[in-house]
Amino acid sequence: IARANTGAPSPEIPGTDVIVRSGRSVVSRLDREWGGFGRAPKFPRPANLRFLLRYGRRAGDEEAIRATHLTLQRMSEGGVHDHIGGGFHRYSVDKKWLVPHFEKMLYDNAQLVVVLLETAQATGDESLREVAADTLDYLEKEMSSPAGGFFSATDADSLNPLTKEEEEGWFFTWTERELDAVLGVDLSKVFRTRYETSRRGNFERRNILHTRRSDDVIAKELGLTTTALRAKLKEGRAILYTHRASRPAPLRDDKVIAAWNGLALSAFAKAGFVLNRPDYVARAKRAATFLLNEMRRPDGRLFRTYRDGTPANFAVLEDYAFVIQGLLDLSEADGDPRWILEALSLQEVLERHYMDPKGGYYASADDGEVLLVRPKPDYDGAEPSGNSVAALNLLRLHELTGEDRFRVAADAVFKAQSTALLRRSAAVPALLSSLDFRTDRAFEVFVVGEEEARAALEEVVRETFLPNRVLVRWRESDEARIAKVIPAVEGKRTREGKPTAYVCERGI
Repeated sequence: IARANTGAPSPEIPGTDVIVRSGRSVVSRLDREWGGFGRAPKFPRPANLRFLLRYGRRAGDEEAIRATHLTLQRMSEGGVHDHIGGGFHRYSVDKKWLVPHFEKMLYDNAQLVVVLLETAQATGDESLREVAADTLDYLEKEMSSPAGGFFSATDADSLNPLTKEEEEGWFFTWTERELDAVLGVDLSKVFRTRYETSRRGNFERRNILHTRRSDDVIAKELGLTTTALRAKLKEGRAILYTHRASRPAPLRDDKVIAAWNGLALSAFAKAGFVLNRPDYVARAKRAATFLLNEMRRPDGRLFRTYRDGTPANFAVLEDYAFVIQGLLDLSEADGDPRWILEALSLQEVLERHYMDPKGGYYASADDGEVLLVRPKPDYDGAEPSGNSVAALNLLRLHELTGEDRFRVAADAVFKAQSTALLRRSAAVPALLSSLDFRTDRAFEVFVVGEEEARAALEEVVRETFLPNRVLVRWRESDEARIAKVIPAVEGKRTREGKPTAYVCERGI
């Protein structure tokens, strides 16, 4: 068991050929009609989609980017997407993304927001930004803890008040009679046409809302302008959401998990920057403050869970890795170096209690529960592994601080996980994404100037898919404060009093 968990490290990090070979392999498994990979059931696996974007950019493989775009389009159109309340269900039982398992998970939705935003940058598809925003609005409305964190999940089953029995999906589905009664016949007709309902239904004699045609096509069929159609749909969704809230809701797991909250922190921070939404940045700051104040022990180490005002359980590798990632994302969105300092503090805990001197990180701490072996995770499944995310965190910290020890530690992760990269690459798409950063020409993007005046320069960064970079933004008067954390900002000032962007490679 010990040998199976600790393969011999490689003397060198794997080369870029493994990225290209793996990307081609993933694309070859694409369902070219319905998106996704392989046969039903279909899971989102956002780490796979994010890797395809990076491989496609590196190799100039437009098919890889189209594969991610198609998958997200089909998911957003299908029943796996909650068209009334926002967010995505756990997975689809069929190849068309029509019939979901109706459970909703925080980690799925948080990761999907990020890949929706990145795909919008890579393709220019604005509709994906709208889906990302709807998903974040769902998390804010239905999954937010009063203390500042995010709850974990909601169940698939809910009580059918007619049969008095628990039924999967009843809360989320509709009959046409219900639509007529709630919306009125005229608005219901618009809704039934748009979301392709029928008297017979498509799931247990009820309808899972889905759509396969564009707004333009539906508007023409109904004799409406596209703008008028969208206004009616927005009105109808609000009415149905209010009505649905009167139904017995699925049970909610109100436990707060540090790792999953780190993913949500990243989602709100990234969306806050990409969509230029200060409210999302504010929500990310609230989540970060909660994690650091309520889920951190006096000695600086994290708890894993929190419920009813009580934190509990030692954190594991993924808790640290995902929260550090979220803090680094928040530093880009907010511009406050405090978040980088907090990330560095948590990284020190990882190095002290979780690092293997031979490379990589163990799942559990050196003073945690004694196990038969200490596993060193590498599988990027529904969530990326702690080692995959930690490797990228280290590379970002190296670019920000200029401290070479972080790059050396990241290389040690790649060497320790070389067997997985070379022999089981399909299992480690997030680690491949981190390797893509390491083997690319990573850029440091510095933007200095007053906040409003920087907007035009920052818009270029918001609109561009440039995954392998770090971003630092500040007012010139804050240079000394920022430079204490990020030495490279020193001397980078506005030119002729105008906001100025500096794009550097390896500090030059």
